[in-house]
Amino acid sequence: MNDSLAPEIGPDAFPRPAPKQFHPPRNTGLSAAARWVIFALIVLGIVLSPQLLTTPVGQRGVLAASVGGLIFMLLIKSPRDGVLMTLIYLGILGGLRRWLIPAFGWAPQDPLVLVQAAVIGLYFSFVLVSRRLDWDTRLSRCLGWLLGLMVLEIVNPLQGGITVGIAGVLFMLVPVLWYYAGRRLGTPFIVLNLIRVALALSLVGAAYGMYQIWFGYLPSEQIWIRINGVADERVFSFFTLMAEYGLFLVIGISILWAAILKGNRAAILPLPFLLGSAFFLGERGVLVGALFSCVLLWAVQGKKFRVWLPRLAIALVVGVGGLVWSLQQAQHIDFGGKAQVFVEHQTSGLLDPGHSTATAHSSMIFNGLLEGFKAPLGRGLGATSLAAARFGTGSVTTESDWSDSFVSLGLIGGLLYTFIIGRVLLTSAQQWMKTRNFASLAILGILLAGLGHWLHGDFYAVTMLIWFLIGAQDRAAQLDKLAHFEQMKPGEKIL
Repeated sequence: MNDSLAPEIGPDAFPRPAPKQFHPPRNTGLSAAARWVIFALIVLGIVLSPQLLTTPVGQRGVLAASVGGLIFMLLIKSPRDGVLMTLIYLGILGGLRRWLIPAFGWAPQDPLVLVQAAVIGLYFSFVLVSRRLDWDTRLSRCLGWLLGLMVLEIVNPLQGGITVGIAGVLFMLVPVLWYYAGRRLGTPFIVLNLIRVALALSLVGAAYGMYQIWFGYLPSEQIWIRINGVADERVFSFFTLMAEYGLFLVIGISILWAAILKGNRAAILPLPFLLGSAFFLGERGVLVGALFSCVLLWAVQGKKFRVWLPRLAIALVVGVGGLVWSLQQAQHIDFGGKAQVFVEHQTSGLLDPGHSTATAHSSMIFNGLLEGFKAPLGRGLGATSLAAARFGTGSVTTESDWSDSFVSLGLIGGLLYTFIIGRVLLTSAQQWMKTRNFASLAILGILLAGLGHWLHGDFYAVTMLIWFLIGAQDRAAQLDKLAHFEQMKPGEKIL
């Protein structure tokens, strides 16, 4: 046998198969069927408009259909504008519903709150039908199992009926679908713009909230307070709930703190304003959440994991000491009016453990975890929503989405969601260590600020922002992994 004809035996003799390619989102437009569906909906809306415009629900429904259609078209044709418009709409949703009362009246079952579900539901359906869903990461596969469990829990009889299960879809399942939008659309450019818009919402929202504290409510807001029996000392800015407003303040503080840590000195200027807004809100959890997020963001500035814990201990001592000193100084100042009530609430709870409700909150979370063992198959997707109290057997409130998952999804669902939380935070920390850029640090801060509320769908803007960023982070991690795979030398192991 002629040796010159024998193939050379070496590392290149058996080439490796090409790795699976990560295809970026393509602007393929709408299919013919999709265009016909949209055309039929428009025609139906025109036909029904005379009847719909005679009732508050109908009037708001026409407005909701218009806004939802516009956002969906933007998501398809101009993803950046669609994502940013969605966050802005969800951020001002509460204020929009209240501002429309003089023109459209009030509708407790407001179609405007269904815009998010309709938009992301349609987007997810089109991606699913076109077989472009991403299942190539551990997180994406775990979320697929979580969504499957959620679908099964819709019909769980323990929650009291299918109506409660459908409410659970809106409050628990819909937010997770934004992960898939983040996987397809979460480019660095869109992510950075989304973070900037979130910061702008927190700053403008803080200004509006301070106006409500010092000057009172608008006439439409006063009507809403009387109709719904809301305590008039609550401050909610233009958000749906005071709790969502507080979370957005923490998100804004985290973004500014991340910018400061990355050397942006201009970010120092608006930070005291957001901190003051959080202080005058009167919610102790907001101050604690802001402190928690800022302390952890400073701790992770260490270049190695092993130095994070010592930095965390130092930051906690300094942060807690500074908070206590500030509260002690505030006790001797008379702010007057509603602001003084909020200040006294803050100082009495944080400086005097006897007035703190931390024990009660911890007990509710612990009881929620126990529900996973008492009802291992779960109590239904809507068991922790307000719909369970109104239409079902009673709501099981735990104040944390982590313990909510054990109540609604049972032991397996709770453990699965626990793993997902850990996986998301680990991925975010790894991306920060790889890039050391502002966007990765800000995303980590946003995730920490919203921890415990990722599945609270009534925090419309917060959950949309968080799950979109989770998808974008998973996308970035997968792209890094594929880039590393392509650069590997023959015979090198894949970790």
